[in-house]
Amino acid sequence: MLEFDFQSIDQTQRAEFAKMARGLSGNRASVEFLVKQIGVRVTKTRNDSYFTDTVNYLCAHLFAHANMPNEAAQAIAASKVLPYSGGDALFHDAVAESITLAHAQDEAIRRGAPAIVLASMPRAASAALTQTLAQITGAPIFRVSIGEFPNYWLMPAWLKRLTPGGAILHDHFGASRFNLLELHSHGIKVVFVLVRDPRAAAMSYAKWECSGSPTEGIVEEVYLKYVSWLRDWLEAERAEKITVRWIRSHDVTHGPASLKSVLTTVLGLNFVDRISNASLAVANFTGERSEAWRESVSPQLRDKMWSLLPPEVVDLLQLRQ
Repeated sequence: MLEFDFQSIDQTQRAEFAKMARGLSGNRASVEFLVKQIGVRVTKTRNDSYFTDTVNYLCAHLFAHANMPNEAAQAIAASKVLPYSGGDALFHDAVAESITLAHAQDEAIRRGAPAIVLASMPRAASAALTQTLAQITGAPIFRVSIGEFPNYWLMPAWLKRLTPGGAILHDHFGASRFNLLELHSHGIKVVFVLVRDPRAAAMSYAKWECSGSPTEGIVEEVYLKYVSWLRDWLEAERAEKITVRWIRSHDVTHGPASLKSVLTTVLGLNFVDRISNASLAVANFTGERSEAWRESVSPQLRDKMWSLLPPEVVDLLQLRQ
């Protein structure tokens, strides 16, 4: 559907960009550089009707990023794209991956694997936990929301695909009114919510977004999103709009005993033998100390972050100022 637009650059630039890309540090940086320099265009070998589903898919993402979940849900349903691993993927990548995951889910359902509804704070060992659960259950991992943190919106067509079982959510959706209504309408009454010290998580996220060098303004901006996300889940729990089962990131990563407790909480006794032998998958670990975030912010920002922390989170995570 999309192809590189080599005609947008002249012959000298083609050779020049190729040499420059090979001189960069890291293949990811090289590919990113080339994509930006060359550009893409819509293929001319397909007729207009071919792009019907593509338009709906792209509009769904635009609506989600504009915080218009109803319109996004209608567009995703019209696109006929199934759940995939998440992110703002190109249409053809999303379709290919979603088909592969759908087949894997069907196989997992036949083996009796459950649906695991997990909403994770970003940068809270969510990749490690979900991959560990996948190793135990044999179920694929995907997302059922689109948008951007803290406003990821659940897509009803994708929730419908999740509820029969055989899948694990590596998702970051929040407890918005729209999302809570969709959870209830699909019979989902319990959500596991994975959380970490939001100060450390926000710093990790900011460094990841800014290639390791965020300003204090960016760190604060990210942190406010984390606090908003947490407050929504706390309010949903307080108002009994959903049953929240809190999981602490520290318990996932601290050692075999606490990991086993987390896995048993999520899976019950259905996989007791596999849980006993399970080890934590290594995924997206930075190796930083849990308190390393303190070294990257001023005392003023540390005090402000502490003042915004909900008391329930302080107690749950046993945090200190």
